[in-house]
Amino acid sequence: MFRKLFRFPFILFLAGCSLPFSAPATTPTVERSPTPSATPSLKPSPRPTETSTPTLTPTETATPTPTFTPSPTPTPIGYYKNDSAAFSLIYGPGWRLDEDDAYGAVFSNENDFSMMYVFSQVFLDAEEGGMDPESFASAVAETTFESDYELVERDQIVLADGISTERIIVSFDYEIEFLAHVITPYKNNRQYMIVLFGPRNILESRRVSITKMFESFSMLSGQIYGLERDGALVLMGFDPDPENIDPATTLNGAGGYSGLLFSGLVRLSPDLQIVPDLAENWTISPDGTVYTFVLREDAAFTDGRPITAADVKYSWERAADPETESTTVLTYMGDIVGLKEKFEGSADEIVGVRVIDERTLEVTLDGPKPYFLAKLTYPSSFIVDQQDIERDPKNWMFNPNASGPYKMREFREEDAIIFERNENYYDPAQIPYVVFLLYRSGSFVSYYEAGEIDIAHVGSEDLEAIESPDNPLSQELHVQARMCTTYIQMNNTLPPFDDPRVRQAFALSVDKDRLNELFRDNRSLIANSVLPPAMPGYNAELPAQKFDPQMARELLDSSSYAGNLPPIRIGSVGYGDSDDPFLTALIDMWQQALGVEILVEYVDPDNFSKKLREMEMHISVSGWCADYPDPENFLDVLFHSESQFNFANYQHPEIDALLEEARTEPDPFRRITLYQQIEAMLLEDYAVIPLFHDISYTLVKPYLQGWVDSAMQVPFYHLLSIERGGTD
Repeated sequence: MFRKLFRFPFILFLAGCSLPFSAPATTPTVERSPTPSATPSLKPSPRPTETSTPTLTPTETATPTPTFTPSPTPTPIGYYKNDSAAFSLIYGPGWRLDEDDAYGAVFSNENDFSMMYVFSQVFLDAEEGGMDPESFASAVAETTFESDYELVERDQIVLADGISTERIIVSFDYEIEFLAHVITPYKNNRQYMIVLFGPRNILESRRVSITKMFESFSMLSGQIYGLERDGALVLMGFDPDPENIDPATTLNGAGGYSGLLFSGLVRLSPDLQIVPDLAENWTISPDGTVYTFVLREDAAFTDGRPITAADVKYSWERAADPETESTTVLTYMGDIVGLKEKFEGSADEIVGVRVIDERTLEVTLDGPKPYFLAKLTYPSSFIVDQQDIERDPKNWMFNPNASGPYKMREFREEDAIIFERNENYYDPAQIPYVVFLLYRSGSFVSYYEAGEIDIAHVGSEDLEAIESPDNPLSQELHVQARMCTTYIQMNNTLPPFDDPRVRQAFALSVDKDRLNELFRDNRSLIANSVLPPAMPGYNAELPAQKFDPQMARELLDSSSYAGNLPPIRIGSVGYGDSDDPFLTALIDMWQQALGVEILVEYVDPDNFSKKLREMEMHISVSGWCADYPDPENFLDVLFHSESQFNFANYQHPEIDALLEEARTEPDPFRRITLYQQIEAMLLEDYAVIPLFHDISYTLVKPYLQGWVDSAMQVPFYHLLSIERGGTD
């Protein structure tokens, strides 16, 4: 609850609170992940016991000099530290912590009705978002006490880190008279708003203790979650909390959390080349169907146990097990002989995977597949520990015996995911920690400029200001066309889209330029192809599907469904109360041009690809980013009739046959020609309406060494290093 309240401005949080006028309730239990020993406990530490004087035992050397090991400095009673909100303080006797999260904390006094709220928020600069003490006091008076306030006193407080800040003391009338002490210190683009209030007669007698509490307040810098900031790569994570980081079932690709924890036999380098990972080398039979992999001698799990060929076989068979319910394993590993049978439950093992010895694995394919190694860079084939899974089948992935460059240090629900370097990885990461912040409100750019994250995706609302040559951030902006396409897919097996004239009418009713202007600030590339730029086989000469509502109406009137068009169902990822302005604008275009009735059916994001296809929608609006740089990853994965990701269930026997031919074509030029032919046929058949190719705008701190602008989300954080050189 606390997090949800604090995602809004602090004054809204106060508006939802009522003041207690009865005996305080017992302190609620705050559930949290285990905290590393280096991080102070959020609960008051017990008083240290007295240490007896050490007894020195003389040695045979003459006149021994005793060496005393100093006792660690005890944690003060009432010490509280919030790594996420970046502050600490010492609360006095009688006070207790009631609730806290990544944005702040609430304290109350057990003996009366006094309360203290501490809230922090990152702003681009103080003028844009900060509040001085009087403005904050005014907001508290209006929202919590519903009265005016009277300024009682103004003075200066010196905080624990030596920073002087103004304090004001104000009074409110709320059945009885209340006093409030207010400070709003500011540091590194982070605003802190602290208010301590209670009955006036009580707070007047506590002036000294309240001042001491305020003076103990420290705005933390140089650390995050008890870790040295220079040793941590800090990023914004993906909301909501991950329900699953299992590589067999994740849909986030190797660039997500799974790619930090787990590795496969091969991986993609930042320049999109296939390079060895846990495999040291491999050979391919002359007919292209048998791959023999030799594992690295130093390939090991986090606990140091060697990774063997048997571990690879287990991991792949587990991914293909129907009980695992992977929605990706057929797409990325279905070329292996026997995998489909294992997936369907008709076989106990994958016959095409054979363990030769501890370090050697033989894999047989159902045909020569030039892209097979590229597919192994997707998490479905990453290596997991069987004993780990059998010990805790449900939650093992949140503290796995990892095979990748990092291991899980801590998962703080609705707060952060912290990864720590896996020292037993064959090529240990240069940065010891990677921290993903969760559920942070406000602009990512604000956190970036405050130095709280090292990489930030830039949205359209911030981009124009950042691109200005006068803005220092313009020198840190990286612009890269991505291998991503947003498109509309149509189901040609479901009336009325079994008539190509209906599909063409819908295509000609979409104003791509208008959508780009409204929702992308004209910063995406208008797409006339399914394949994005930089993808092998991309054809910039394909004809455009132009916006022509008049011709669209004529086509619909000449179709077999003229005057008898059934309601059109669109599948969209979301929930029943979702409001997608982009989808609304798209529907408005179709309704204005064609006068059609359109129904939106939302699909739960959990396992959405399987559910979306099962629902048999007329239309699906989707986006696809390359998981490996091969046209098969778009055209075959999205449009083959048996593909798990053919959301709209498009079917075309001739295109299926060409896709299957391209899968095994050994000649690279002939293979690319086939894919270009397939793409042209898809567009001529109006199977798809390409909308945009994405361009990414990313801020990257100059002290991050090794950064590469890549057209794909490639997991290479373990290759980066932090070299500040004495500056930020």
